[in-house]
Amino acid sequence: MGSDFFISYTSVDDPWAQWIAVELEAAGYSTVLQAWDFTPGTDFLHEMHKAAKSAQRTVAVLSPDYFGSAFSEAEWRAAFAKDPSGELGLLVPVRVRDCEPPGLLATRVWVDLVGAREPEARDRLLTGVDRNRPRPTSAVFPGEQPPSGSVDQSRAPFPGPRDDPVAGASAPQRPASPRAILLALALTAALAVSCCSSVLKDTPEVKSSFPVENGIRPAGANDEEVLNTTIATLQACSQVKALSPVHCPQSVDDKITSDVEDVQWRLHGDPKDGALIRYNGEEGRFHVLGTAVMTVSYKEMRGLPRLKLRVVHYWARVEWADSRAKVIEIRRFDDSPKPSTAKRNPNLSEDALRALVRAAFERCASVKSSPMPPECPTGKAPVTSDRAIWTLKGNPTINAQATFDPPSGLIHVVGNYTLTVEYNAFLIGHTSQQEGGEYDATISVDNSKPVVLRIQRKES
Repeated sequence: MGSDFFISYTSVDDPWAQWIAVELEAAGYSTVLQAWDFTPGTDFLHEMHKAAKSAQRTVAVLSPDYFGSAFSEAEWRAAFAKDPSGELGLLVPVRVRDCEPPGLLATRVWVDLVGAREPEARDRLLTGVDRNRPRPTSAVFPGEQPPSGSVDQSRAPFPGPRDDPVAGASAPQRPASPRAILLALALTAALAVSCCSSVLKDTPEVKSSFPVENGIRPAGANDEEVLNTTIATLQACSQVKALSPVHCPQSVDDKITSDVEDVQWRLHGDPKDGALIRYNGEEGRFHVLGTAVMTVSYKEMRGLPRLKLRVVHYWARVEWADSRAKVIEIRRFDDSPKPSTAKRNPNLSEDALRALVRAAFERCASVKSSPMPPECPTGKAPVTSDRAIWTLKGNPTINAQATFDPPSGLIHVVGNYTLTVEYNAFLIGHTSQQEGGEYDATISVDNSKPVVLRIQRKES
């Protein structure tokens, strides 16, 4: 038997699709999700056909981008054909962004997550997919409530003494006490603060300069080619032998950007992951926003090697002409606020990460000079010697902890290390020095393989 749900979505709504899949699986359902289950080397159309055919039900993640995707339409139509009347609930539309479903989808009742906070959104989703949910047995009466103190005529009158005044009689009025006056003043002040807070909340929210989807997309245009063309341009930027190449999003802002040599940029991770694609009909171009991790190695004028790591927020403007995409501009996105381009957690095991970091430390300790290469930890006052022997003391990964950073897609392993270096000092002879402290090892997953990009000594 196939999975419970096939999640149908477009790449722009990948964060929503993953959230929906996680919540469904946490509730005991099984799901098929392109981001998780369509592995490299498989045929996309075959996997999509197999998932749509075998899954018992389909969740359609509705947004303006969803209705512009031919693949998405094919996916929801396959579920629609199995249940044209909707009586079986085989197609479950889930609206995640403001939109009006067109055509045959317009009559389907959807699960609306627009504007809902997470607990409410989770409840709406799980309630919406539950075909056997119990009917409520009570509800708040929406009509007029009886006035306070009125007698319920359907019940026998209470024969004993009443706490409220007899009908028609006026209750004696007591003068307000000083304590009551103070309480009234405090309540007035609280109401004034509440009103001011409401005014502040109504202040218009600052919007990002990254455009929202608008207009009609060019015929034949698709997100995949637009994104692939953008990444190809980004890869071309990584081949430029300059610290701050023009017409590219990456740069090194150090004071010394000239008189350097052997500049080499490298692109890491998956710059496609989490990328947003919007078509701006007013401009007639696609806009692509994403995050890339890049390192640059170079030598300063004195021959000292350097390594810098940059998390690059790139923004590309792409034209669609003659049935192909063309990047008109790619630059760094430095506006605020920045829409989320969070990346997926590769979920590597702690043991694998520790082994990776320990191997990197051992490579650093195997060098025969000081200071060590720039990807290795360096003390505050490193020894300079072309003949040095490094020794790693103990296991630097004992009690080390790993954390994943969704905005960059990087993994950080933090722990403690100790190294000693032996060398010959002028006028002193053979001597040794110890350095160590807390370190931060930065790991990227490049082409499905985890790689330690650098290990930095954390300053106390």
